[in-house]
This record gives sequence, structure tokens and C-alpha cells, in this order.
Amino acid sequence: MFDSGPGSIRNMGDETAETTGGSGERPTDDADGGPTATRRSVLGLVAGAVGVNLGSSRARATESGTDTDAGPTVVGFGYGGVPLTDGDAGEEREFDSAAADADGAGGETHSLVVSGTGERSTYEFSVSGEVVSAARLSGWDGFSGGSARGVVWEGGDEYSFDGDVTDLSVDGDAEVFIDGTRVDPGDYGGGLHTLVVAGTGTKATYEFTASEEVVSGAGLSHWDGFSERNARGAVWAGRDEYSFRGEPTTLSLDGDAEVFVDGERVDPADYTGTSGSSTTDGRTASPEESFGYGEGGYGGTL
Repeated sequence: MFDSGPGSIRNMGDETAETTGGSGERPTDDADGGPTATRRSVLGLVAGAVGVNLGSSRARATESGTDTDAGPTVVGFGYGGVPLTDGDAGEEREFDSAAADADGAGGETHSLVVSGTGERSTYEFSVSGEVVSAARLSGWDGFSGGSARGVVWEGGDEYSFDGDVTDLSVDGDAEVFIDGTRVDPGDYGGGLHTLVVAGTGTKATYEFTASEEVVSGAGLSHWDGFSERNARGAVWAGRDEYSFRGEPTTLSLDGDAEVFVDGERVDPADYTGTSGSSTTDGRTASPEESFGYGEGGYGGTL
């Protein structure tokens, strides 16, 4: 049921990406319990898995927080902290401020800062225009088009965008500032919910379906994946986190893990729905069917 091959991967925030910015210290333990070497071996597959076209993506520039005689240095990342090319991993290069300014040309640019308070917080937001640049991001963070997501502990992640904020969700105690003014994430959209599967030290497998869409995941390993309205995976001592729209329609758990929806612990037995996950063509998939590659990367083709 849980294919550890490429077909089961859509890891938007691979925990093996090295921290390069000020989002806080990386935890030392393997949150999902899987072997570090195995997880690092799949890092190269993540770019295709998240559907990023590395050949045509416009380079993003993020300040690394280190200074050289040549001025500020940056590390380029695609969505989810994946280096834009193999050669970009760990590579420092001069920050082109003129190019960054050109990104915001054609409309008023706003700022959004997610400020950590010392504890781990995950966040995600969408805008009506485009997220045009970012600063102080780490390998946990990324942006593409009109969306961004990431993790902070201490310090802050900064983004520049045009348009208006349409969705904003924070799981944790981080504070959010738009154009210097602190805002309440609950005032923006309110359409995103969180589902967390927390391990208790032994292997537990899970699967759930949302009535609308599973939009992101955090803390995932190569055991875990999501596509459209479905998600499935395995946990040991760590936790897998998902953001979704709508309501959970089915939820199954095999093992002793605990499940939380919007911070409240729930009983998987309360989410019976229809046996099996709903596929993209509306039929019901048997539990034995697995995700595969669709157009643009991990597309949930059954």
C-alpha cells in the first residue's frame, strides 16, 4: 500500500535540505523515524515530485545571512527549498538587487514577515498576484507563483508580493506582519485546515481524503505523499502535517499514532465516509492502489 519508490513522493519540504537562513535551528532527530541516508537519496527526486520545471523556472534569490567583500550573498531555491539546479546547492553568488526590483515592477509591492517566537511554527499563504522575492529563507521554506509556505523557530521569513493576501494559515505561535502591521491569520480566507498525524514511537500508517483539496505537507518523508484530495503515509516518532480545504471525509489509521484536526485530537472512526480514497475521475480507489506520476510530477495517477 505504501510504495517507497518514486511514485509515492510529493515531499514539499524535505527535511534533508540544509538550513541556509534565519528560520531557526534544524532538529537533530529524524522526525519521521526513517533512515537519514535513505531520505537524502531521494532529495534529487523531490524537484520532479513537486512538479517544478527546473529548466524554465525563474531563479529566486534569498539572502543567506552571510556577507563577503562582494556584498550580500544569496542561495537560489525553487519551491520547497529545492535548489534550482544541482550546481546551485550550497552555492553563494552576488545578489542582484536590480533584478529583484524588476520582479515587483508593474504594481505596488507589499511585504509579509513570519516572525518566530522560539517554538516551531509552520505557515502558508496565497496572494491574488505573485510572490516576487524573499529573504532569510531556509531549506524548509519556498515560494512559487502566488503561494509560499515554510517553517520558523526563531528569526523570521520575509516575502515581497503584489496583489492582496487571499489565504493565510499558521500552525504555531509565530506572528505575521503585513507591511509592518501585525495581522490575525484568521482574518484571511479561513479556508485552510490542518491535519497532523503524530507518532508514538512505533510504526503507524494512515490515509485520509479531504472533501476539496490537500494543498501542502510538512515534515514528510519518502514514505508520505499527497495528491489532489488524498494523502497517505507512515510515522514512527515524528509527525506529518497537512494543510487542506474542506472537511476530512475519510480517515484510516493502522497503529498507535494520534490524529489532530485544527489542533483538536480526533478519533479516526468518526470519519468513515466511503471505503477507499476517491480518485481523480470520481471512482473509489481500493486501498491497494498506489499513487503514481501524473503530468507535471506527482499527480496521483492511479
